[in-house]
Amino acid sequence: MIRRASILIVVLFVMVVLSLTALSVTYRVGLTIRDSRGQATDARLKAYARSAIAIRMGLLADDDGAFDHPGEAWAATVELAETDWFPALRDDDGSRAVRVDSWSVDESSRLHVSAASTEALEAIGLDQREIDALLDWIDRDEVPRAYGAESAEYSGLAIPFRSKNAPLETLDELSLVVGAPWGVPTDGVTLLTVLGDGRVNVNTAPERVLRALPISSDAVSRIVGFRQMGEATRGDVSEYSLRTFDDLRRLQGLSATDVDILETVGRFNSVLFRIGAEVTQGDRRVRVLTLVARGEDGLEVLQWW
Repeated sequence: MIRRASILIVVLFVMVVLSLTALSVTYRVGLTIRDSRGQATDARLKAYARSAIAIRMGLLADDDGAFDHPGEAWAATVELAETDWFPALRDDDGSRAVRVDSWSVDESSRLHVSAASTEALEAIGLDQREIDALLDWIDRDEVPRAYGAESAEYSGLAIPFRSKNAPLETLDELSLVVGAPWGVPTDGVTLLTVLGDGRVNVNTAPERVLRALPISSDAVSRIVGFRQMGEATRGDVSEYSLRTFDDLRRLQGLSATDVDILETVGRFNSVLFRIGAEVTQGDRRVRVLTLVARGEDGLEVLQWW
C-alpha cells in the first residue's frame, strides 16, 4: 500500500513537471511567434518608409534646382495614406490602416554650427547654458565658460569622457553636449546643421535663422514678406522666390550693407537635403532618414539611417 502511494506521488510529480515544462515551452513559443510577427511588421513598415522616401526623392529630382522655396512640391509635408500613392494603406472602409508621414528639409535652411556666433545661437533659441556647453565642446582649449564644461567636468560623469575640442561631425553629438547635466535641448537645436558650406538659403531658411544672420531686422522682414505665399495664392512659386543677388538689390528695405553680407553668407538654392519618413501601425513605429546631394547628374544618396 505504501509502495503504491509512493509510486502515485512520483507519477503526480512527474506529471506536474511535464505540465510546467509544457507551459514553459508554450510560453516561449508564443513569445517567439509574437517577436517574429513584430519583426515582420517592422520590416514591412520599414519598406513603406523607404518607398515614401523614394517618392520624396522623385519630387526633388523633378525640381530643376535653379532656386528653392518651401512652396515647392518637394518641400510639402505629405501623409501618404491620404494620397493615391499608397492605396493599400487604407482599410476597406477607407480609414487609414497605416500612417505614413514624410518630409524633406534642405540643410542650407539651417544655421551651420561652425559659422554660428553666440548672438546667432541666441537668436535661434538656445539658452546660455546650451551655448556655453556647445562652444566649450568645439573650441580647442580646456577653459570652461561660465555655464559650460571641459574635460575635467566630463571626466566626473558616471561614464567619463573628454571634451571633444573640435568641430561637430554630426548633430548626434549634441546629445553629449546639451544633455544632462544641462537639461533637455531647446527646439533651437533643430535649426542647426553641421553639413554644407555654411551659406544659408534665404528662400527656405526659417525667420529665426534669418534673424541669426548679421543683417538688419528690416531686411529679414522684407525677405520673409516677399517669399510668403498665402492660401489664396494662385501664382507661380517663382514669383515669390529670390534667384539672384540682383533680386535682393531690387527688394525694397534692404540696405547695400545687407546685400553685401548676404552675398557672403547667403544662397538661393541648396545641395544637401535630409529626407525622412515615419510609419505607424498601432503601437509599432518605424522611422527612416536619408541624406542626399543634388547635383548636375541628379541625386546621390550619401547616407541612410
